[in-house]
Formats: sequence, structure tokens, C-alpha cells
Amino acid sequence: MSSRTYISQDGSVGNKNTSIWRVSAIPEFFWYLLNQITCFYQEHYID
Repeated sequence: MSSRTYISQDGSVGNKNTSIWRVSAIPEFFWYLLNQITCFYQEHYID
């Protein structure tokens, strides 16, 4: 499990334990991968 710091609606700061096997990890990984490919392309092929 990883621990994340978050800010709740009332402004208090706390920690939230999240598992890497949660459903939201799939779109997070997709966007991470897409951003990495985009950055690679921009660095190598665009002036």
C-alpha cells in the first residue's frame, strides 16, 4: 500500500492509504504512458 497526502473539502490535510491494484490505477497508467510518449515525441521531433 502507498500513502497519499490529500486535502479534504473542509481544508484539513490527511493521509489516505491506497492500493496499487485499485480500478483508478488503469486510467492513471494510461495517461502516464500517453504523457511519456508525447514528451518523448516533442523532445525528439519538434523544434
